[in-house]
Order: sequence, then C-alpha cells, then structure tokens
Amino acid sequence: MSYLISKADFPEYTTLSANIGDHLLDPYIRDAWRYDVAPLLNTAEAALLRTARADWSPKLEQLFVTHIKPVWVLEAYRRFLGMHGVHVTPNGLETISDVGHAPISTQQRAELKADAQGKASIERGLLEAALRAYRGTVPSTCSPVRRRPGNGGLRIYTA
Repeated sequence: MSYLISKADFPEYTTLSANIGDHLLDPYIRDAWRYDVAPLLNTAEAALLRTARADWSPKLEQLFVTHIKPVWVLEAYRRFLGMHGVHVTPNGLETISDVGHAPISTQQRAELKADAQGKASIERGLLEAALRAYRGTVPSTCSPVRRRPGNGGLRIYTA
C-alpha cells in the first residue's frame, strides 16, 4: 500500500535530516497508520482516504491536511525515534556507529520521544474533535461533574 505521507512531510512538523533514507522511515509510517491513525477512523473514512485525492470532498481534504496528517507524521516520528540507530544482530539489539560518531544518549532519546508524544497527543485530541464534526456528531450539552476525591466516608457533625 502506498501511503499519503512521506519523508517530505516531516519538516513541517519536526526536525528530520534530509539524509535519512525513505526506507528507514517507511516502516514507521506504516506502523503509525495501522496502530495510531486508522483506529481513529471508521471503515468508510479509511476507505475514502485510500481513494485518489482528486475524488476527495473539500471537507475530507481539509480534515486530512489539518488533523490526520499531523497526527500521522508525529506518531511515525515518535516510533522512528524509539528505534533509529538500533540494529538487530546475532547478539541482540545493539547500537553501531563509526569512529567519530556517537549515538544520542538514552536520556536525550527519551526526551525527544516525550516531546513527539506530547505533540502527537495534542494533535490526536484535535483530530478526534474534528472527526466528530466531520461525522456530524452532536456533542453532549451536559458534561459529567468531576469531583476531586476526598477523604470520603460519611461525616456527621453534632453541635
């Protein structure tokens, strides 16, 4: 399956070297679609996104550009950060670098992943709201009251 995003879309949302090969990003683009984006869509919406873009309605095009694409790119980037530089070897997972190159530290990688995950989470919330509007779902006018848990229990005061 060919996907609607590619490496060319990443600089709009995050920093990514042009030297990273498409073949290194493609598995993460595929996984982000399958595990992060497609579950948010219903069957009809996913099918529409697989048709030619010329057949899309302006409403679907707008939904894709403003909400679906950012979530997809950021989720793919988050997945990429978690595994980039890790190689499967007969000895297990290892990092391999040439002399003079050093992989980023575990802490730096965790910080980059957390940043990408935070951005993806925000974009996911915006996408979910946009999908409700796209589907014509009317939001509920009453919201549940959220109470802060207290010490609980029955309290009886006597004078």
